[in-house]
Amino acid sequence: NSIDWSGCNYLGADLSRLAINFATRISQRWQINGRTQFIVRSGEETLEEIINTYPGKVQLCMIQFPTPFRFVSDDERSDSEDLFGDETLGNQQLPNNAFNGFMVSSNLLNLALSTLDSDSGRLLLQSNVEDVAVFMKNTACDIGFEPIKCLPLELDNTVHRQNLDLPKRMEKWMSIGGERAQGDIWNTVSVIPPRGKTETEAACLVNGTPIHRCLLKVNRINHRQFK
Repeated sequence: NSIDWSGCNYLGADLSRLAINFATRISQRWQINGRTQFIVRSGEETLEEIINTYPGKVQLCMIQFPTPFRFVSDDERSDSEDLFGDETLGNQQLPNNAFNGFMVSSNLLNLALSTLDSDSGRLLLQSNVEDVAVFMKNTACDIGFEPIKCLPLELDNTVHRQNLDLPKRMEKWMSIGGERAQGDIWNTVSVIPPRGKTETEAACLVNGTPIHRCLLKVNRINHRQFK
């Protein structure tokens, strides 16, 4: 679009003070701290404050590589257990499931919807965990976002790549027939400038780990407040 991104202000939030201090030092080193600010705060608190105090338009909200929720495969649970549910199974350091402890909640996405400019606002979702990316996209669509189709050369064709060392979790997701992060709304190339990529994205690119990206806009026709 016609937005001059170099003239925009940028705000980053994270609950890790170590990460925020690191980002602040980098912005100072690059001499871009005049238009960037990093704060120790939750995503929901940050968006609420923007809604209540920021006078300008918000053009872009980026939710990038959130800590994934716990995934429990068929061979780790009984038939009566939910795929994302048993708190005694899976990686105990991760949020229990998609609806308990995972940061990208319906409330967070509804706040993002209220924050973004209804005409030009965009929501970027990125994850190196396919089922997490699919969950975020589906939840965003339920709230009132609409995925933007990407160009043919940008399509995510992960399953068609040969000799790709897929993560075990992704293999499990594929084996149970989970919805794939593929098609004309999933970008295989970054939609932000190289200098703006996160450390996680850079590490994924170096290690050949698939990254699942989806860019969405406000669906004004189906826009509704989440209840």
